[in-house]
Amino acid sequence: MAEQFNDEQAYVDLTTTALQVCQGRIALISLQDGDKMWFRTRVGLDALQIPKDKSFCECAMAFCDRILVVEDAAADPRFADNPLVTGPLGIRFYVGAPLVLSTGLVLGNLCVLDSEPRKLAAEELDMLDFLSKQVAVMLEKSRSYIRPQAGV
Repeated sequence: MAEQFNDEQAYVDLTTTALQVCQGRIALISLQDGDKMWFRTRVGLDALQIPKDKSFCECAMAFCDRILVVEDAAADPRFADNPLVTGPLGIRFYVGAPLVLSTGLVLGNLCVLDSEPRKLAAEELDMLDFLSKQVAVMLEKSRSYIRPQAGV
């Protein structure tokens, strides 16, 4: 009997692949949920969500169809005072590729973070873009960008 496709494992696999491609410490599928960013899938981080105004993802979502790369967040005036940079996580590197539905709606990002500054090659950015498009297709087909409600 053929093994059944597992959506959840596919999200984890895509997130893990993004982590490996970009050689980071944390990778997330981050989705906007009101004033929070909800982590649909996360590797290397225990938190389930973060206030949107404290996340890198809010800025990345403003780029819509482009990847946001922050090579050194401590040196970037947009993020230098962010608690993710100045606090215990000590984030220095961020790259986020938008998750865009066929309607053009940007749901969130596939992102990779690290505590060390870094640059990515064009090939790594291309691969992250490819992975983010796969995540967006899966989210749209399964409608799993809708956060489960407690008690439902």
